[in-house]
Amino acid sequence: MKDRREIVGRLPLISLLGANAIPLVGVLFFKWDAFGIVLLYWSENVVVGFYNVLKIALVKVKEPVEHLGKLFMMHIAIIAGGFALVALKSPVGLLLVLVVLKTFVDVKLHFFEHRKKGAGKVR
Repeated sequence: MKDRREIVGRLPLISLLGANAIPLVGVLFFKWDAFGIVLLYWSENVVVGFYNVLKIALVKVKEPVEHLGKLFMMHIAIIAGGFALVALKSPVGLLLVLVVLKTFVDVKLHFFEHRKKGAGKVR
């Protein structure tokens, strides 16, 4: 029974990793348009950024630095991806950088949220 709870407890992390891998697998193996995927990532950053700025402005946030950190990391990912695009002259390189950075940030935030909630075990 304990093994089953551990597996179920890790499902959010497994889902997070799988969802972040889908665009890269699609471009590399199913000939998806890399530029369209990169545009989707950039659009996501605009929406998330707007939402976080709105949340900071309208809601009493106990730790606004935490939300600003998310915004900062998104912009770092965009800039690093732009450098990769120029250096590799391919949107696939940009997509690779975006997927790796986004996955890294998502996993770190996932662990942070579970520790913050006092979940005992990090899942």
